[in-house]
Amino acid sequence: METNTPEIKYLLSAFGGWLWAMYAPVFPYAGVCTFLVVLAALTALRRMWRKGERTGLRVLAQATGRLVGRLTRMNVALLTAHLVQMVVLEGTGLLSSNLLSLTAALICFRQILTILENEGSAPGAAWARDLLEKLRKRD
Repeated sequence: METNTPEIKYLLSAFGGWLWAMYAPVFPYAGVCTFLVVLAALTALRRMWRKGERTGLRVLAQATGRLVGRLTRMNVALLTAHLVQMVVLEGTGLLSSNLLSLTAALICFRQILTILENEGSAPGAAWARDLLEKLRKRD
């Protein structure tokens, strides 16, 4: 019996290389956004512990599932922004700024607001409430 193992390995290697080449420019932006998404998830768990809510394995599993979902959506948004910039808007002159940088900045800003909201609910965290109020007054 003859198998096609070498051909399958070549195809999978080529596909992996193509995925890496497509994701490589997104990687630095995703690193910063991932840090903030994980930090926001940790502050949400900390808020739950401060309020005395039950944080058993089931709650931790749900929080982990939400974290994985947020990280997946974040990476898809960054990769989509990069592909739109490269494929759709390349050479058109329609957008003068980098769409990937703009998307990463929006994700980071949203995560910083989430962190401030989580920390602002803590007793003795007047700094977070004050900063959040200042940001909301500018809107």
